Amino acid sequence: MTGKRQDWWRSYELLVAFAGREGHARVPEKHVERGFKLGHWVQFQRRQRNALPAERRNALLRVSDWTWDGRNTNWDVGLTHLRDFIKRNGHARPVGRYVCKDGFRLGVWVSHCRNRCFQNKLPPDRIRCLETLPGWTWSGREMQWSLGFTHLRDFVKRHGHARPIRRYVCDDGFRLGLWVFHRRDEYMSGRLRPDRVRSLKALPGWIWSPTGKRKR
Repeated sequence: MTGKRQDWWRSYELLVAFAGREGHARVPEKHVERGFKLGHWVQFQRRQRNALPAERRNALLRVSDWTWDGRNTNWDVGLTHLRDFIKRNGHARPVGRYVCKDGFRLGVWVSHCRNRCFQNKLPPDRIRCLETLPGWTWSGREMQWSLGFTHLRDFVKRHGHARPIRRYVCDDGFRLGLWVFHRRDEYMSGRLRPDRVRSLKALPGWIWSPTGKRKR
């Protein structure tokens, strides 16, 4: 077996290992398997579909859930990651910079879905699918409020008060301290909606001023 031929089958074995572990062959673009850039290799195989020897095409087709369409793969991979995110976090609102452990940029994928919807480019079946997910929202602003308030309630449960310091960052990368700072700023300038004012005031230990003044 020549070097290049041997290398291809070694790469193929990594794909099989990935599929056996994950249950599918929808490898994220930047995924690295045992030091090998498997995501890039998979994309190259799709682009070379018509030039691949028949034995290689057939071998790829035998891999669990293999697809030649990278666009559908990205949708399927994104949806799978989002559902996993929901199981861990209870909502479908990852921050824009959120990256999964395997390198998949879930936050960017979610933003991309919203943008395509606003541009009337997202198929109706995908719109319906996303709308069935817990906590899904099409509005970035609504998402930021819901996401921030959820994190703040979790903070209250752990710390007994709603006063994170400005530089406080949650485990998932959400900048809760900065979010609180902006809500205070909105309130002081009269831009915070009354229902949100009431929601924040109801939290234990909430204050409108970082200096401790409880503005009414």
